[in-house]
Amino acid sequence: MLSATSIALAQCPPSATGRPWRVFPLMDAPTTVSVGGKNYSVPYFAKPYATSNGPCTIAINDDLIVVGTYMRVVGDAAVPRPFVWLWKSQFGLTSGFHDLLDLIPGTSTSEPGFANDITNSGLVVGGRGGPIEDPALYAFAWSLPGFSIGGASFAKPLDTQSNSAISWSMAIAVEKHGGISPRIVGIAGQPACPTYWWPADYLITSTVPCVYTTVPQPPDDDFALAPNASHMIHFTDVAVGEQPVMNFEFASEDPANTCSPDPRSFDGCESTFIVGAQFASVGAPIWLRFDSTPPPAQAVIEKRPSSVRGISSDGLAVGSITKYVNLTNCRRLPALWDDPAAPVEMAVTPDLPVPFPYTEATIEGLSEPLSCPVRRLVGWSLFSGEHGIIWDRCPDSGNPATWCTYVIDDLNGNPISPTRQAFDVNSMGFIAVLVDGWAQVGNPPTSCVAGDFVGVIIPRSDLNFDRQVNGADLGILLGAWGSASPCVISLADINGDGAVLGADLTLLLGDWSSGGPVIPLWPCSADGCPQMAEASAGFSGGSLSMGLEALGFTSVDEFIEWSEGASVEDLQAVGAMLFELTAFFGGGDS
Repeated sequence: MLSATSIALAQCPPSATGRPWRVFPLMDAPTTVSVGGKNYSVPYFAKPYATSNGPCTIAINDDLIVVGTYMRVVGDAAVPRPFVWLWKSQFGLTSGFHDLLDLIPGTSTSEPGFANDITNSGLVVGGRGGPIEDPALYAFAWSLPGFSIGGASFAKPLDTQSNSAISWSMAIAVEKHGGISPRIVGIAGQPACPTYWWPADYLITSTVPCVYTTVPQPPDDDFALAPNASHMIHFTDVAVGEQPVMNFEFASEDPANTCSPDPRSFDGCESTFIVGAQFASVGAPIWLRFDSTPPPAQAVIEKRPSSVRGISSDGLAVGSITKYVNLTNCRRLPALWDDPAAPVEMAVTPDLPVPFPYTEATIEGLSEPLSCPVRRLVGWSLFSGEHGIIWDRCPDSGNPATWCTYVIDDLNGNPISPTRQAFDVNSMGFIAVLVDGWAQVGNPPTSCVAGDFVGVIIPRSDLNFDRQVNGADLGILLGAWGSASPCVISLADINGDGAVLGADLTLLLGDWSSGGPVIPLWPCSADGCPQMAEASAGFSGGSLSMGLEALGFTSVDEFIEWSEGASVEDLQAVGAMLFELTAFFGGGDS
């Protein structure tokens, strides 16, 4: 387990060189849509300190299934809808993008819904019926394995709204490794004031949630007004064996009798609200925040706002804190709290590094440890533009531990599809992100559009996201050879230089796999995970070599040299033959 008090403020450089990853935009799931000449940007991605649109997110499990919320154009409006994206055909569903509400017979095409998290066994949690804070919204779950054996009977409400104590509800997080009946947590709205939120527990076997209406509020010693309360309290994450974490947001003097938040201003560094906490088993939150004595020029205010976005099964909570830097600059910084336990008020210390030149960032997700000693955290910069960021615990860093931090695009630098936000990371290092780029739309693809898309960080040469680097990827690369279309280039630009030419072919042939699945490289900690070393074992280019030899080439280098001077037609024709030959010599696997 990592110790928050033993983290050094060092920044180790990535050990890998070049561009080890690429962004794969998920088809048919744009997050920006145009209706009647007006652009609608999806407001349902999690951003700390956001308003009522803040709790939703993107999630990925260990089977590379991605869930989230997208915008569907309905008439002259854009409606939030829950989606699942499958990298291969499974659960009786084809590979690719599926609207989860469309899978339920009789569902209106304009009904709002949300998908927020998924377990490794394929249980998706979220909500349906209305937008956030609407009385029609209620917590809902989909069992993906059930679609292959029972259809819509495996999609069920977690709240029938028969409980008069709440006005609306939505599930936010589920134990990813939780087994048959995992813990599900989220939000419930107060009947008198729908904009007031309460944390709630849900069961897959029940339609009556457990709502926590008497959660103790953060102490407010900085103001004469007492008692004060937060009018938005909601769970943000839960992990196996751990109590869930939550945020208290927006102060109000009397949430029971008024629907208006407290008019006091929030100046960023002196508010006691927007406080993160772990919901202790004894029923009282453990405040997760940054406590320190402020500069002499400031009033004596010890508490600093914090936001907790995730927690792992070994008790590591992550998020952000707000504090003064260089005495006067108020900044939001990435933070972690290690194994908080009642009744101690946990203080995060010290801060994690932020990659240059950025000065502020938040952590949104973290990898489960499982049998892998490497810890990975993901998030994004908050100002000077949003850019996805990764933190890796440096290999063999000893005690105190040091952290490697880098902007995803610095290692995955595709100028056509920059990564804006990183939301979730699975145990093998695949990361669910928001990407600003190009993606194909339609199944099969009928067009290519620009916009914000959900994507996954995958190995650089796995162009079709089938966890192989083989003839299929070669065919995609050769089909994009020399193209001037940004959309076509984005599908096959391996080295991120904005073109598809010999340099990309060299990388693809060097990454050629045979049989086993390919996984993303971990630039700062590639040697830290035993199961990753096992997954990489046995990779070879045997079938590629035999295919090239059958075509008359004595080596990969000779083929690359020939390709640089060949016409596109000749290259694609030879590529098609090579695809067939490698499949033959690889026994059909490559």
